[in-house]
Amino acid sequence: MPQKLIDITNQRFGRLLVLRRSGTKSWECLCDCGSLHIATSGHLRYGNTKSCGCLRAEEVKVRFVTHGMRYAPEYNIWNKMTDRCGNPNSPDFPNYGDRGIYVCEEWKDFPNFFRDMGQRPSPKHTIDRIDVNGPYSASNCRWATQRTQQNNRTNNRKFLYRGKMLTARQIHEMAQISLPFRTFYARLLERGWSVEDSLHL
Repeated sequence: MPQKLIDITNQRFGRLLVLRRSGTKSWECLCDCGSLHIATSGHLRYGNTKSCGCLRAEEVKVRFVTHGMRYAPEYNIWNKMTDRCGNPNSPDFPNYGDRGIYVCEEWKDFPNFFRDMGQRPSPKHTIDRIDVNGPYSASNCRWATQRTQQNNRTNNRKFLYRGKMLTARQIHEMAQISLPFRTFYARLLERGWSVEDSLHL
């Protein structure tokens, strides 16, 4: 027999006031900061969720303002990473947190993240997940350039070339031809030409 859902409407959990149900086990809450937030009853009742995310942001601000890294690019990257995975109000949340992408427990504290990742090699590098369906964690993340990340996207189509399944960018680089990549890309993906015909000068 299914367990009866306990009604927690109008109850307060930290900064969150429960307004109404939102789904089978979720509740729409009003945060003291004025933002709406969706949380599960378990997270609310066991204290895992106490605000829309503003409480964590304030705690982090106070905690790291004396570390001299508040304006460091690594801190900014970490802050955006945690926001898109844990804040339903983030415009990027549907592609991350809502898709099951999460930040590992250890990395919820910036010093641990910085300890594992260190400084990024250059301004062109940002954080990249090796397994695009996996979490943000030390074993699944690296500093990578935009080109490396583009080759790692879930929506990249791959084609057989010289016995390997490669992306359009990888094929173009391997072929070492003077044909502009945009022309090759248009032939291959927009016009539906074969790899060989697309590479022909």
